[in-house]
Amino acid sequence: MKNYSFPFIVIFILIAATACKKNNTAPSVEDICDTSQISYSKNIKVILNSNCYACHSTQMADSTGINDLEKFSALKLYLENDYQADGVYGSEFMHIINQNGNVPDMPPSSKLSPCDILKINRWIQNGAQEN
Repeated sequence: MKNYSFPFIVIFILIAATACKKNNTAPSVEDICDTSQISYSKNIKVILNSNCYACHSTQMADSTGINDLEKFSALKLYLENDYQADGVYGSEFMHIINQNGNVPDMPPSSKLSPCDILKINRWIQNGAQEN
């Protein structure tokens, strides 16, 4: 009488070893940052208020001529008109907050969190609506 249990034991061990293998990769920003319901009023305005309005408020823009990021219509116009010579909507703004390229780093004293940058990027990719 043949013993057929050996192949089943080998298959079980292989499946168990594969299932228990540790995942050594760290979670990506996309894995830990919820961008499923990004809105201007609930997410983007909060990020800009915390990091940008000290210099880019409507009041500062009126007195210095610097870009107004507080008034939605001014922000939208900035996104529509300022490209990083690549024709991609909002690309200059993304280069600035990613602090890469031939543009000034903003905010100048720090960098937005990867999650905040991802939220802004998704909002822009989705058409940068005011809702």
